[in-house]
Amino acid sequence: MKKQPFTFIIFIFSIIFFTGCSTHKPTKQQIVTKSQIYLDTNKTKPKPKKTALPKPGTDAYTLYQLSNEISKKLSIPIIKAQDNIKDFQSNMIIKKGYNYIEIIFKKQNLFDNGISTLLLHIKNQLTKLAQIIKKYPQTIIQVIGYTDDKITQSESDERAINIAEILFNSGLRNEIYAKGCSKRYITNKKVAIFIYPKLTYMRDNCRN
Repeated sequence: MKKQPFTFIIFIFSIIFFTGCSTHKPTKQQIVTKSQIYLDTNKTKPKPKKTALPKPGTDAYTLYQLSNEISKKLSIPIIKAQDNIKDFQSNMIIKKGYNYIEIIFKKQNLFDNGISTLLLHIKNQLTKLAQIIKKYPQTIIQVIGYTDDKITQSESDERAINIAEILFNSGLRNEIYAKGCSKRYITNKKVAIFIYPKLTYMRDNCRN
């Protein structure tokens, strides 16, 4: 009879122990919420690399500032040097290279008589362009006229010279060079204006 209370006590403790185990709540470290899973997943995703801006005072920074200002004020898209201009619908494009800016005129009807007299809206664009470039007096301007099946070498020269004169008459006093390309360098460009931070960067663009 004396052993019954002891057995009863053991029975009670067994019930309490097993009940406690079944109702044990996990700690905060053991709880993983959906939001935590989402955050952990995001940590594994590679972050997009930011393109480093050129340092102020460098030639690259001058071209960076100038190309962005031209693009914004004349509503012209900027493309990379390796991009094909055929893939872009705009008739005027800024092509940004490492040490130059190229402003490309793709439109067929740039010239009033089909040869060298520029249309009024193109003259207006060139006047606006000259006002922007004036802020960068150290830059060098090179105007290239390209031939097609209808015009000759001398006519492509005339196209380039006419554009250079419009830039000069708009108050631009940077060094300006104008040149027409011969027929064997036919391209889908009609006219291009190259801008260099220094004269040493200028190249023969009829061969490119």
